[in-house]
Amino acid sequence: ITNEIRYKGEFTININRNNSISFSMKGTALSGFKKNRIGLCVLHPLACKGKRVKITKPTDDVYESIFPKLISPHQPFKNIHQMEWEVAEGLLAHLAFHGEIFETEDQRNWSDSSYKTYSTPLELPFPAWVSARETLQHQVVLTITGNTKQKTGKREMVRKLTGNSPLPKIGYCRPTNQLTREQLLKLSNLTDHWRVELRLFETSWRTLLLTAAEEASILKTKLELIVFFSNDYDDQLHEFLQQLSQVSQHISSILLLSISQKVTPADLMRKGFGVIKIAYPFIKVGYGTDGFFAELNRNRPGDLPCDFVSFSLTPTAHAGDTRTIIENLDSQREIIQTIRSFTDKEIHVSPLTINQRTDANMDGVLLPDDQIDYSQFGKAWISFAVHQLSEAESITILLSDKNLE
Repeated sequence: ITNEIRYKGEFTININRNNSISFSMKGTALSGFKKNRIGLCVLHPLACKGKRVKITKPTDDVYESIFPKLISPHQPFKNIHQMEWEVAEGLLAHLAFHGEIFETEDQRNWSDSSYKTYSTPLELPFPAWVSARETLQHQVVLTITGNTKQKTGKREMVRKLTGNSPLPKIGYCRPTNQLTREQLLKLSNLTDHWRVELRLFETSWRTLLLTAAEEASILKTKLELIVFFSNDYDDQLHEFLQQLSQVSQHISSILLLSISQKVTPADLMRKGFGVIKIAYPFIKVGYGTDGFFAELNRNRPGDLPCDFVSFSLTPTAHAGDTRTIIENLDSQREIIQTIRSFTDKEIHVSPLTINQRTDANMDGVLLPDDQIDYSQFGKAWISFAVHQLSEAESITILLSDKNLE
């Protein structure tokens, strides 16, 4: 196979008498290829949240920090050789890392319920070339000291819907395949909005806008427009504004995005918000991303004018097993709490999906509808997620024509 990546890894786990476990890896490249990261990483549970941690650098210098309570947009710990924190009263966990420089990121940015300590540091250029026969050796040693006889409790995995929180507005994404009138009538009065993506650099967007407005009329709802501009957005914004005159009564909100940037560019936000609100003050205009919350968290709106902020959410950014999907429900309420710490604008989760809707880099490459999970598990997960995100004002769920059959 041309350009095939071939790699061999040998892994060893040793349980030692001094209350320690060592994980070792020796990897050998069997072909040349580009890599972002290779090696071991450690996931820290959210039980660490708010705990103080002592970090030892490779130079043996020591500094203290804390596992962040709100979601940290950037790495809370860097330049790690060792780290130590109190698991419970009188019980210490100590990690030693060998082979590379490690750092920690807050994985709640990607809807994971964990912190992750990994290498190689992101400040180093990547992807980096790995030559054939190049080797890499990592070792991570976990040691527990102190009162190791105490019981620290057992985590309960059962989730229950409790409380009387008001539900956000719930809408659906327009599926890839256009729905028939009969299918639309089944959804009539059942959706608070109809999410439609327009790419103003494609010739079909005008027709799609008119079609979507007709669908919204049948559904007896309003449009949530996700509008992608190219770099030449001055002319596109002018033409878009003209087209809105035909359908403005069907639109509730517009999210302004750029095809070349992961969040709304500041200049586009200022110009777009100004001209749209002057012409159509009843339409909400938003700032945000079509990607992970990490992008919004790292590029907060500040003083940019907007009516709402928006991001998409999936629990399968890093793993897709059932246990991970359930555990990652824990992070969702904390995403909303973090957003509330930097803006009082409305929060739109758009869209909410189990499986990833786009490729791994969230750069707009849509995956087929048949990868959407509409099993009983999937439907149950959506229900729990809506409960966890109940303090948001709006949630959009990805819809497939298959679950209308």
